Amino acid sequence: MGAMEEGGQTVRTLITNMKDSPITLGLMVINLAFLVYLFSAEHSATELRRELTGLFLKQQGETASLLAKCIDPTVLERLLKDRDDKSGDTP
Repeated sequence: MGAMEEGGQTVRTLITNMKDSPITLGLMVINLAFLVYLFSAEHSATELRRELTGLFLKQQGETASLLAKCIDPTVLERLLKDRDDKSGDTP
């Protein structure tokens, strides 16, 4: 007997046994529906989080490139050189 036949037989047996207590069967169905809902909600939240993270990183890159263009390269070189000279003097 294959796995599908055994699974089908198990489900049939379960449903047959649950005919005597329909409340239990109803609760099982509601629990399964709730699990599907939770999976769906988490999946959509993950997609939203992924999209927002991408937008945030894109904005950070654009901001960094704009800020890099604000300082004249010669001034930046001089500032970095002065900083390196000061850090080289201190042990």
